[in-house]
Order: sequence, then C-alpha cells, then structure tokens
Amino acid sequence: MPTPSESAVEIPFAGTCDRETFNRALRLASYPPLLSTVLRITIALVIAGVYVALIVLALRGVNQSAPDLPALAARLFTLPVLLYLILRPFIDPIFVSRKLWEQPATRAPLAGAITHEGVTLHTTGGTRMLEWEKIARAQRAAGPDSDLLVLLAADGTIIPLPRAFFQTGSGWNTALQLAESRTVRIR
Repeated sequence: MPTPSESAVEIPFAGTCDRETFNRALRLASYPPLLSTVLRITIALVIAGVYVALIVLALRGVNQSAPDLPALAARLFTLPVLLYLILRPFIDPIFVSRKLWEQPATRAPLAGAITHEGVTLHTTGGTRMLEWEKIARAQRAAGPDSDLLVLLAADGTIIPLPRAFFQTGSGWNTALQLAESRTVRIR
C-alpha cells in the first residue's frame, strides 16, 4: 500500500500522437525481444537459402532430363508461407497500424495522469482508470527513440506516451520509474 506521500504523486500528461509516433509505439509493443528477433531473421535467411538452392537444383534438373515441376511448384508455394510465419511479428504491426490509424479515437487527443495506483486516461470516450495490475508491460524505446514509453494493458490497449506529453523532465522521469517499478517488464 502506498504511503500518503506516494498516493499524492500525480504526473499529468496530455497530447496527440502523430502517425509516426503511433507507428513507433505499435512496433515497440509488438516486436519480439532482441534474441527472438535475431533467431527469427537467421532462420528466415537459412530457409530462404535452402529453398533457393532447392529451386535452382530443380530447374537444372539434377540427375534428370527435365525439372520436377510439381516439386518446384510446392517449393515456390511453401517458401513465402514459411517466411511469413517466421517474420509475422514484423509484418503484422504494419497492417495493424494502418487499420488502427483510420479510427478517429486513435488520432484523438490523449490526456490523463500517472499515479502510484495506475494510469487515468481522459479520452473523447470518457475517463478510464487502469490499475498497474491491469498493465501487462511497459516498453521504452532505446537509443535515439528513448523519448517514448508504451504501456500495454492486459486487454490489448496500447498507451503511447512520448516525452512531449509531459510538462517537465522530472514528470517524465517519475513516469518511467513508476512504469518500471509497477509493471512486469520494461525494455
């Protein structure tokens, strides 16, 4: 239970996400961790290389006078399917962000406050309180994009919080500390 001084902490935020920030937030919330990313890309490259070699061998008709067309057709069909399944975490956010951006609620101003109890959102649809227990994870962009914090609620709600939404640097830093201490994972 928070102490009286903790419960008094309220960090207000307000702003409107532009399309680029929204896309960055969605990618940040959707992409797998670094190790998984490296493994997926490596596996995709190996599979693509093997399939290219198999297709070249089939076209040359190794040990045959004519290429095996059914086997070639099967390989040409399965290669894109396998690559899509492996690379899906990188492909899906592109299409999802386009679809979500078309909804007016996505482009509406977002305001609220971060407290020790959770995040209060004031949107055109009303006010909603998300306790920290309902926030599955927090993602912070690394490197040059470290000005973005994304909260992902258990119900799938994505809350993009760029640094510009906060009035002060200390408010931004406190929000980061709360997200780190109250959620399962921040990266």
